[in-house]
Amino acid sequence: MNLKKASFFKIIMRDSDDFISLSPVFTKKYMEESNETQTIVLKTNSSTAEWKVKYLKIDGKYYFMDGWLKFMKDNGVQMGDFLVFWLVSRSPTVFEVFPYAPNTCLKNQSSCSGNINPGTPKVGHGLGGPSASADADSDACDDDDDDDKETSMEEVPAYDVSVNKNINKSMSKIVMKTYTNCIPLTKEFENATGIGCYDTLLLKNKEGSKWKVDIRRYINNNQKTLRISKGWAKFVKDNKVEVGDKCEFKHLKGKLVRVHVFKKNERSFGNKSNNGD
Repeated sequence: MNLKKASFFKIIMRDSDDFISLSPVFTKKYMEESNETQTIVLKTNSSTAEWKVKYLKIDGKYYFMDGWLKFMKDNGVQMGDFLVFWLVSRSPTVFEVFPYAPNTCLKNQSSCSGNINPGTPKVGHGLGGPSASADADSDACDDDDDDDKETSMEEVPAYDVSVNKNINKSMSKIVMKTYTNCIPLTKEFENATGIGCYDTLLLKNKEGSKWKVDIRRYINNNQKTLRISKGWAKFVKDNKVEVGDKCEFKHLKGKLVRVHVFKKNERSFGNKSNNGD
């Protein structure tokens, strides 16, 4: 397939999001329609560096996720910028990204009339949409970085990318002996929350304490299961979780999941109370 004009554009509406939604028309035409998480490589016109982001389809919509916020921060991308994504390779999947500032100038360049890479596309070329105006004065191309405000990378709040807000974003598990070091998550919970695109989660108990855990996919009987792995054993120990206890997982936002532990003896007592006279 000819990738010469395989491109799409996005206008950055928020500069603190750790994900970006993609053009559904473009992704259906040029990228695999899959619910599996994939790694995508991003490059820019002004650097030899590469950034890896996760690509995921959730409820029919497509996103770049883990790694996207780092790409934005490293390249000074902010609200109002106009990004052009050019697909330069499909195996592996590589995009070259050209960020334009609101003043219509290509970012990370000396000026609109400066020594821009000859291969740099003009805004709107091959996009099938309206082109941005290119008649701004070259003096206006000096970006004023003094007003830039950096977003703290400490516990950056991730936005919930689930489309249907009415979907049940909770699940319960009775702890078995095999669940003390890792615990599986249901497919329904993964699909409703979109957490399958992350490498880590932040678990929060009812007291407000938090634990960072890893999530990994495991293959069992030809079935791929998403599980909380590294860090779960510590959560179990710190919260005195025992075999037979019930853990209720409630997705709050992004990587944040609240876990309420119901003790086995408390549940048994409750059942007796409800059934007794």
